Amino acid sequence: MDPVLIYLVSLSLSLLFATAGIHKLWHPTAFRQVLSGYQLLPLGALGLAGRAVPIAELTIALGLIIPQTQFLAAIATVVVLLGYAAAIWINIVRGNLALDCGCQLGTARQTISMALVIRNFILAIATLIIILPSSERILTTLDYGFLTFGLVIAALLYATLNTQIANATS
Repeated sequence: MDPVLIYLVSLSLSLLFATAGIHKLWHPTAFRQVLSGYQLLPLGALGLAGRAVPIAELTIALGLIIPQTQFLAAIATVVVLLGYAAAIWINIVRGNLALDCGCQLGTARQTISMALVIRNFILAIATLIIILPSSERILTTLDYGFLTFGLVIAALLYATLNTQIANATS
């Protein structure tokens, strides 16, 4: 696998997890309310989870950009994304469709939907690119330009798709 693609995926996911973790830290009460709405944790665990989840997301974000920890961070990313997908799916099955997904804390409310489950599965599959063997080559100036452009495009694409999902479920 070309290292530029691996870097692009790891940087994109790192940005996603860093942003998510920071949002949860900035809005701890709103995040605990979202956790409570999912009805998957005992009430006594909500405070701990409200602190642990954003720290885990920030740790994963950092791990995705450090070569020595990328493999473990990629595995953790897949586990977290599939865990979020499972939590959403369980609540869809329960009929709890008015539940705020917690995807946009501090901004517009976004209800859960199968589109979010699918989005998380796609992100989990994309994460597996990070653990594929990489070709050994020196990155060029053009590669760094591609990485910068690709990261901006990936962030804009994610934001656009997430807004479309939010608009479709509101």
